[in-house]
Amino acid sequence: MKKRLLGILLLSFSLHGFCQHNPANQPKGTMIDERDNLAYKWVLIGEQKWMAENLKYETPKGSWIYEDDTTYLREYGRLYNNKSAKTACPEGWVLPGKRDWEQLIQTVSKSAGTRLRTQGNKFWLPSNTTGTNSYSFNAVAGGSRYFREVTNSYADLKKFAMYWTSTNSSRKESWVVVLYYRDDKARFAKNNNGFGYSVRCINKE
Repeated sequence: MKKRLLGILLLSFSLHGFCQHNPANQPKGTMIDERDNLAYKWVLIGEQKWMAENLKYETPKGSWIYEDDTTYLREYGRLYNNKSAKTACPEGWVLPGKRDWEQLIQTVSKSAGTRLRTQGNKFWLPSNTTGTNSYSFNAVAGGSRYFREVTNSYADLKKFAMYWTSTNSSRKESWVVVLYYRDDKARFAKNNNGFGYSVRCINKE
């Protein structure tokens, strides 16, 4: 009888954990950014409510469209420097910190780089680690904007999804989340605050 009861309890605990983190059970929805009336998908992953699209809001300074070509805006969003990224999210949403991303990666598993990326080759170069988009996060490789002494340059479209965090690593650098088309992991890097990267907002209401 004790063994049977223990088995039932273990099964119940296992099913609770499965349902809590099963991607098929994650609530989804849409929100409106009242500043420009753009609609964004959102998804609940574990206990975190994330935007399921890259931010498109045009800040007064410090945001750009890849190659200054508006045809990229709808699918890839804008690229922001770190200062603008910290204030770009709509009311009730914020730029996630490094710990927020760490929690997301822990929820999704060690293969977060694969599970967060969109499927197919529309937004990523072909590779052996094709995205599964298991959690409907819809990560797309929006590339980067780098500044030089004389000119600015764009790079890495369909290779990298680079997302700013609100966590500084030094006076001139902050932590960035890196998803690479040939890597099944999500990794962290320290990059210059003046570079342009994508933004995903997290709900803090």
